Amino acid sequence: MVLKGGYWGKILWVDLSSEETSVATFDEGLARKYLGGVGLATRIIYERVTKNTNPLGPGNVLVFATGPYQAANIASSGRCSVAAKSPLTGYWGESNAGGHIGPELKRAGFDAIVITGRAKRPVYLWVNDGRVEIRDSSCYCHREESSWVVCCHCLPHCFHRIQLRRRYSVNACP
Repeated sequence: MVLKGGYWGKILWVDLSSEETSVATFDEGLARKYLGGVGLATRIIYERVTKNTNPLGPGNVLVFATGPYQAANIASSGRCSVAAKSPLTGYWGESNAGGHIGPELKRAGFDAIVITGRAKRPVYLWVNDGRVEIRDSSCYCHREESSWVVCCHCLPHCFHRIQLRRRYSVNACP
């Protein structure tokens, strides 16, 4: 399903608690009403998060969303908005990133990725050409002083995978 105006009309939903993924669709009306990555993220968070949702709890959502001009040859159009309920303010939290993530997300066939739940073990999300997997990342992480850090011996493998194969991942460590 390809919508006019630069949208695929597809949102990837990832539930880390159950380790399940699903794809939801949206219509052109929603794309026109909530323009761009920020608009799409705003609508998703508005529908799923309440004022009582703990920003650091599994009920919060983390949204990676792109606008209609991703993967186009337009200067400064390769942006990705990342939004959630902020643990700092208890309200809206948003960031905007450039680089390859926005166009690559669009090329993978999605307008947004929504992550919910809490992982029981270290995992990462693997997205490649419309295929999605939640994979074990314990070989990339180890526990040190109450936080998860990337193992030094894994770094060359991680950089090789990201740079040469252009696969992007989001790490989730409990």
